[in-house]
Formats: sequence, structure tokens, C-alpha cells
Amino acid sequence: MNKIIKTYLGIACALFMAVSCDTENKGAMYTPEGTDTGVSFLSSTSSNTEIDAKATKFDIAVGRSKCDQAATVKITGTLPEGITAPSTISFEAGQSETVLSLDISKMAVGKTYKGTVSFADETEYNGKIAIVSNAFTLAKAYTWTSLGTGEWYDGLALQISETDLNIVKVDVLKAEGFNRWRIMNPYPKDKVIPAWDEDSYVGGANEYIEFYTLDETAGTIKFDQKIYCGLNYNNMGKIVYTYPSSYNAAYADRDPKNKFVDAQHVQFYVPRLIEGTTSWFNFGALYLGMPGSGDLATWLTAE
Repeated sequence: MNKIIKTYLGIACALFMAVSCDTENKGAMYTPEGTDTGVSFLSSTSSNTEIDAKATKFDIAVGRSKCDQAATVKITGTLPEGITAPSTISFEAGQSETVLSLDISKMAVGKTYKGTVSFADETEYNGKIAIVSNAFTLAKAYTWTSLGTGEWYDGLALQISETDLNIVKVDVLKAEGFNRWRIMNPYPKDKVIPAWDEDSYVGGANEYIEFYTLDETAGTIKFDQKIYCGLNYNNMGKIVYTYPSSYNAAYADRDPKNKFVDAQHVQFYVPRLIEGTTSWFNFGALYLGMPGSGDLATWLTAE
């Protein structure tokens, strides 16, 4: 997709620059039907869904054909909440290309934003050849870095016996610049089946569990997605975990139990549900030992 967008942009640039300004030899400029070509976006679309989470602006290229004088161009648009655009853009004398900079500082990470920016004054472009608007699709993404290998415990889905906790080694990632983490592959098939059986295992476990700091002082954390461990209980429905108040507002008092127990251990306190039914396994705790925290089984049994 990126290659298609780049190719299209290259074609658009080539076509527009064929009519772009030549302040030294204005007679070489092509002007359809004897009229000035005015301004034009260099592409009708812009798409980037991997913008760095810390970015504050996104630039859209704009060109013009007559550039012997400075100029100001009025901008309008249909913009989503979280993105703003300037009311005008400017060209300096002799400048054939500039950018329209969208302010994306208030974009939420992980959410897709769509909108359109356009030229507000039709006298500033030639509608026969100009690209008069640009439709954009934007999203910010975190940059993830591995912290190393941690350990994951789930007494329902993974534990085999009192003496075999069946701890899973997991890669723990952290979003650069944010207190947000991912626990990678917490329910591998070869760990879940020994705790249950082949018939109960149906797959579909989370590739990762993503969580973030809710209150740094209290050490509380939150996760937004449902957590699937790859099991179906007696063909009734999949076993799934949620954040307490996401399941039922009446359980909001259990939310603070999702927290850093200490600097190296995180507790997830969750309702353990059978999807599509009113049956459940009540609340239970899952634990993450961060990289460098030592043996999680020893820590758990010392509690």
C-alpha cells in the first residue's frame, strides 16, 4: 500500500512540476488555455497509520505554478476531533512547494482519524488540472522495545497442580516514552493443553496482553481488551477475562486490585467468565513477573 501511495505521489509531483514555476524563463511554463494553473495538492490522499506516538504534526505537500511573488492560500476542511489545520498556508517569493501542517498533538494512539483539507478560494487554483483537496487517514502507533523475558502465571488456565504452576516464559515489551507494556504470547498451546486437554483447547488466545499505568502513585494498572486463554469450557463457551468494571460497573471496587504489587510484579485481578453464559469461575488473580524479577513460582509460594 505504501508503494502505491508513493508511486501515486511521484506521478502527481511529476505532472504538477511539469507546470511548476521557472522564474528565470517564464516563457517555458505551460498554462492550459492561457490561464494560470494556481495551487494544487501534490496528492489527493495521504495515509500513514504508523506515525510515532510522540509526533505533533503531519505535513501534506502543496505546490504552485506561478511563484514570482509571495502568496497566501486559504484552507478549509472537514477535520476529526483531535486534529486541527491552519486557516492559511504561505509561499515565499520563488517558492514552488510548501506544506500544510496538521496539528496532531492531540491524536490518541491506536485510533484511526480520517478527514479532508481543501482550498477555500476557487480563484486560487485551476479546477481543470489542480488537485483541490486531500483526504487523509492517520493513526499513531507506539514504538515497542523488548525489556527481556518475564514470567506469567494463571491459576485457572495454566496451573497443573499445587506443585506445578506451569509458569510461562514471556517476552515483555514497553512503549518508548510511555508507561505501557505488552505481555507477548501468554498462552502458548504447549502450555495450556497440559493443564486441561486437547478437547478443551480451541485456540484464539491473545497474541499479547497490553496494559498501562492508571495511577502512578497508587501503582494501579488497566487493560482494555478481553483476555482469551484458548480454552472452551465443556463446549459451553470460551473462557475469557475482563477488567472488573468493564464486565459490570458494580465491580468497580475491584478495579484497584489490578496493580503493581511491587516494582517487579504485576497483579491482574479479573472476573473469569464463560463467554455467552452467566456461568463463571468467580474472580481470580493472574501475575506477571517483570524481566529480572527472579523466579515467579518462588515469589508466589512465598506469599
